[in-house]
Amino acid sequence: MTKGRRSLLIGGPIILLILLTVFAFSVALADDPPSGGQDVTSVLTGKTSVVSQNGTTIPEGGTIDSQNPISVKVSFGVPVEGDEPTPGNPVNKGDWAEFQLSNAFALTSGTTIPLNTAGDIRVGTVTFSTDLGGMVTARVDFDGDDEVFDGTYNSVECEFTATLEYDATGAPVTGGSYEVMILGKTFTVVVPPVEIVYTATKTGKVHLNTQSVEWSVTLTAKQGTANIDLGGYKFVDNLSAVGDYIAGTFLVGGETKTPTWDSTDKVLSYEFPTASTSPQTVTFATKIPDAKYHATSQQSITNTGELKDGADELKADDQGTVTFTPQWIEKSGVASDTGAGVYDPTNRTITWTINVNQLGADLSNVVIYDKLPTTPAPGLEWQSAHWEKKDGSAWVAGGTFTTEPTDHEYSLGAINTEARLIIVAKVPDEAYVSGVTNYTNTATVTWSGSPSAGLS
Repeated sequence: MTKGRRSLLIGGPIILLILLTVFAFSVALADDPPSGGQDVTSVLTGKTSVVSQNGTTIPEGGTIDSQNPISVKVSFGVPVEGDEPTPGNPVNKGDWAEFQLSNAFALTSGTTIPLNTAGDIRVGTVTFSTDLGGMVTARVDFDGDDEVFDGTYNSVECEFTATLEYDATGAPVTGGSYEVMILGKTFTVVVPPVEIVYTATKTGKVHLNTQSVEWSVTLTAKQGTANIDLGGYKFVDNLSAVGDYIAGTFLVGGETKTPTWDSTDKVLSYEFPTASTSPQTVTFATKIPDAKYHATSQQSITNTGELKDGADELKADDQGTVTFTPQWIEKSGVASDTGAGVYDPTNRTITWTINVNQLGADLSNVVIYDKLPTTPAPGLEWQSAHWEKKDGSAWVAGGTFTTEPTDHEYSLGAINTEARLIIVAKVPDEAYVSGVTNYTNTATVTWSGSPSAGLS
């Protein structure tokens, strides 16, 4: 009986490579495989494993980066009927083997892989599974074509590759180094600390009655799901374009604290003490600059709050903007006559109303200047004047002027609510004429600390 030799090139999926050296026997016939397979893990020969990461082999005892997947390549020989000499315990069709890869990693590659030769001869199947304890196991079922097991082929060498990633579940957010086992070999996995995520949220609220803006800044630092201690971190706010810090208004978590205020550089800062667990809310007030406060058009103020670490490195910041329109004085005039439905060119009046301090600010030495118009000639004739102040939603008497001030200045003294001056002026009598006569009246208001020219 003679023997012939034929060679087959072995191929398979990306993660599996089967290498076979094949010999054909001319007349030999294999016995039928046993009806029930058995575990042949112990009879496989030359079992080796190689762990690699990012294309680099990691030796036993080496270090694995927990943030990148690893490849585990398992190689082994399969004793078969066609080997010379014939092994005492050849692998038969239906047999199986298991490899416990690791319980520290999770499988990321496919769970079932067919094993085929390059000529499409089926050798077996690899199935990956994970038990309740997290152990990833590769089970090799030798369920391929009969020729692999009936003595047709010999010198069967196999290898498969599994892609795994480290399971950091339960690892502390601070990171650390951990010893793991992969196919009986020891490695060290380095888990970096979880990134700390910082945020800052800033808002502002305008209080025009006190010429101030109340700012609120909430600062957070989270590592995973854990809020970290902000002890040693600093809150910093440059107020040079905002307005001066108002002493005594600085609060942290609702409690009064003493910040550092550089009145030259206009920088407000505060270092959090130990046990200042995130989040921390900082509130404080700044004075609205006079130029903006005394304006009569819309104004805005933008402020940026910062969170810095002990090395003065910026970790988070946020910008808050407030807008407001101060209203200091408003004037209106209403013409009337007593004609009882019939136009009477005599006995006509104009009532001028000048409202001031609509903001409800605390003002002292308030003076309203109002000179009645003298054109068209002969102008308006002063008849009476009084002023009122707001009490809730009602107007209450403030004072009466029995004669027109010679300097046209009406002194209201100190007020902390809206006030109004009411002047009644007589329109000159004239014969009936067609057309409209217009009178223009301008008033200004001043108080201690206001622009000297007054606001109109």
